[in-house]
Amino acid sequence: AALEERSRDGPVVLTWTTAGSEYVALAANLARSVATNAPGLLSRFAVVALGNTAFRAVSKRLAGSGALAMLLASWGDLWSLRWRLLLTVLCQGVAAIVMDADMVVLQDFTSHLASMPVEGDIAFATDLIAPEKALWQAWVRPGDNFNVGFMYGSACSEGLLRAVAAFVDQHGDEVRNGLPRDPFDQRAFNKWLVWGPEAEGVRALYGNATFCPVLGAYRFGRPRVCPHAGLALWVLDPLLFASAALSFRGAFARRAGSEPVRSGRLGQERPSLRGPFLAHANGLGPKEYWFRDRSWWYLEKPL
Repeated sequence: AALEERSRDGPVVLTWTTAGSEYVALAANLARSVATNAPGLLSRFAVVALGNTAFRAVSKRLAGSGALAMLLASWGDLWSLRWRLLLTVLCQGVAAIVMDADMVVLQDFTSHLASMPVEGDIAFATDLIAPEKALWQAWVRPGDNFNVGFMYGSACSEGLLRAVAAFVDQHGDEVRNGLPRDPFDQRAFNKWLVWGPEAEGVRALYGNATFCPVLGAYRFGRPRVCPHAGLALWVLDPLLFASAALSFRGAFARRAGSEPVRSGRLGQERPSLRGPFLAHANGLGPKEYWFRDRSWWYLEKPL
């Protein structure tokens, strides 16, 4: 009910944290970046705290910020939590963004997300610097295609529900056929998109182009015709949603105002748009140092 009320002005924005002090601090810093750089999002921003200890710590950190702390007393498998959070909210009729806590928001991105193609089921950030050249290519690490640290969905479509449920179900066991589950859910998801049973109906949308996985790409590299129906994944511009170290140089130079950022349409620009919308410290450490080095550690700054 609290999320439905907060979603009147747009999608709710969720992150989550365990009770570890490092993770609570990152979630609180993300909330403070929202309050500082995108205050219009604050009424729709919530931190999902896993357990009473985490809830008390998050509530203390968020006091007076306007962000919402939510208690999740039982959360099951941590590996699949982000997926279950997204589907639970979407299937309640609420558009949602689920993002990792090791991010900072630099400006409001919801109006940009509203331009998702009508056929898109879900939007992802990407670790590719040039998706138009590298997306689903055999020479790319599978886990770099879609970064699950930032996911956006506007509706609980049948294709999305079926695909995510199948992925979570097939990777629910820590050990299957004598082999341990991949501890990195992003890499597992990306591989499943290519090799899983849903691969025949998957396509990616980037700008005005459509891409489909190359079946057997890591064996034969045989291209195929993209389907007109099935799960459609919208790839967000890495210069706007900077989720990989490769993106930072270009994105942040453009944020200084030296030149416009691509809008995500291949070969087109929007001169009025200065990016990025957010920065993700994935694959970096120590994360707090990285944020402090860029003056993005907001916990010691007044609101």
